[in-house]
Amino acid sequence: MRHRPKQPNRITGLARTTILTVMVALGSCRAPEPASFAGITLGMSQEEVIVVLGPPSSQLRRPEDDADQEWHERWHWGDTLGTLATNVAMPDQPPPARLWTVWFDDSGKVLSVESPRPQLQDATDTPWLPPALAPR
Repeated sequence: MRHRPKQPNRITGLARTTILTVMVALGSCRAPEPASFAGITLGMSQEEVIVVLGPPSSQLRRPEDDADQEWHERWHWGDTLGTLATNVAMPDQPPPARLWTVWFDDSGKVLSVESPRPQLQDATDTPWLPPALAPR
């Protein structure tokens, strides 16, 4: 009696494809090394920033009704699925504390670079959650 090799079924193929897609997506959200951000200087163009850091994991333009702000566009490195969702749902919020952010003016020149703020990277770093109360 000959044993036939097990054929992959449709669910197994779908699971493998999903896992591979998630791994690629999460790998592309990794930020460059912190030392790379030291190479970003005020006045650099967006093209120069991409040469130093690579493409950002997300980009956000200033809302049109908020023209009194100095910045025009901000780019993030190190996004997770949660920070991407927050940026889409609430574009007027400050960038999440875990991200590297480069701010650009109307002409596409660097205004400032913001490093992650680890002291704010806890569960309360979500705009829709109320502030945490201290334990009694």
